[in-house]
Amino acid sequence: MSREEILFAKALKKVNNFLKFSGIYFDEEDINRNAAQRFLSRKFYCFNLLWLALHIIGEFLWAIDGIKTKASIVKLTYLIPGVTLSVLGCCKSYYLVKNGNLVSELIRTIKSLQSEIAISGLKPEIENDLNKRMVILTTVVTANSFLDGCGVAVFVVGPLVLSWLIYNSTGKLVMQLPFLAKFPFDETDIRFWPLAYIHQVWSCAIAVSTVHGPDGFYALSCTFLVIQFKTLQYDIERIIPESEDFALATTQDEFRMRLSRIVRRHLELIRCVDTVEAIFSKSNLCNVAVSSIVICVSAFNILTLGDFFLIPFIAFLIMWTIQVFVLCYYSDLLIESSTDVSDAVYRSKWYTANSAIMKDLLFVLTRAQKPCKLTAAGYVDLNLAVFNKIMSTAWSYFALLHTVYNK
Repeated sequence: MSREEILFAKALKKVNNFLKFSGIYFDEEDINRNAAQRFLSRKFYCFNLLWLALHIIGEFLWAIDGIKTKASIVKLTYLIPGVTLSVLGCCKSYYLVKNGNLVSELIRTIKSLQSEIAISGLKPEIENDLNKRMVILTTVVTANSFLDGCGVAVFVVGPLVLSWLIYNSTGKLVMQLPFLAKFPFDETDIRFWPLAYIHQVWSCAIAVSTVHGPDGFYALSCTFLVIQFKTLQYDIERIIPESEDFALATTQDEFRMRLSRIVRRHLELIRCVDTVEAIFSKSNLCNVAVSSIVICVSAFNILTLGDFFLIPFIAFLIMWTIQVFVLCYYSDLLIESSTDVSDAVYRSKWYTANSAIMKDLLFVLTRAQKPCKLTAAGYVDLNLAVFNKIMSTAWSYFALLHTVYNK
């Protein structure tokens, strides 16, 4: 196996282990199953999805009561990040399982492309770029895992600390929960509190894994597709050696065989990007639509809540910012690396070839000028400009909310 194949297999295994926590995981048999069969084969995931849905319903019911009873804006904004993460987790995991056949097909195609170029081996320039991309990917996954751990830990321990502080000051045992939600029983009663507490803690763990598991696969797929595009550029630049005489028929035939292989790889890469788009476009739309609001509310909570409760929302704010940045960053990389293929054609020694070969190369150059990109269900192209817009909008919302709160 080539170094790229080994790294891909290791990274894929790590992502799959994260997905197994919520019951999603990769399964090669998905390619032969319909959507209903894919869900039925993941009974643990269906259980978790139902569990999380009940938590979301409880939070929405609390929000409705809070609006009716005119609850404070602080309590209402406290609710938003958690319920948004839960809904987004349901959305991302649902589309990943629903499109399980496309996921299996994408993994197979990437492995096939890797094995094809493994014969000649990775060039030093490509291997250095691969190492850099893997460092970035590992850093992103590690940072999100650490922030998730901090946020979940504080949300889990926070109610216990608050209950203890209330008991010390008043002498009354008033049990607290990590999140605001409505239950069909008195959740502050010590007899029922453990059930509500376990339900919310597990819901939080499911929400985190169903968001960052699919995101990990998204980043992994984009990373190795970018490397494939870089390898394609390298091969195109060197498709015309200096020593070849294109007046010879055999030389032209050899060139056309090399070009045919390159064109086929290029088309396969374009199809892979389209597959990633089909898997993630709808969940990306949900992500982009709510990101400005969630970032705004998280920043507002940091300003208004007490010292101890700052920690989970600081972690949440950084985690969500990184999460939406990753979506835009990797799409931006795909746009850049796919359009650079046209530059590779220009950098090749096309001027030494005859008119027929120049015409063939022109077709490759023209097709490569159309970027491969990922979108939010076709409504907006994901790139770093969109990330800047999301952050700018979040700041505007935050300024408005802070002004209203101070009045």
